[in-house]
Amino acid sequence: MVELRTDRLFLIEFVVDDFEETHTHTSYREVVKYVDWGPYSEEETLQFLECRIQEQESEPRPKYKLALS
Repeated sequence: MVELRTDRLFLIEFVVDDFEETHTHTSYREVVKYVDWGPYSEEETLQFLECRIQEQESEPRPKYKLALS
């Protein structure tokens, strides 16, 4: 498991338990209006998470989950 932290930022692994938090922002039209995807249904959010979890095994690693503290 990868985990990188600084005082204000951390990069962590995606997990299936992230579904509710992830769906909250992937399904909200105002949040996704400036990106080329979404809003997502529950099934699309689950597919998104499953894809990100699979990508975590890739070398080089294409994406991380970003959080601000």
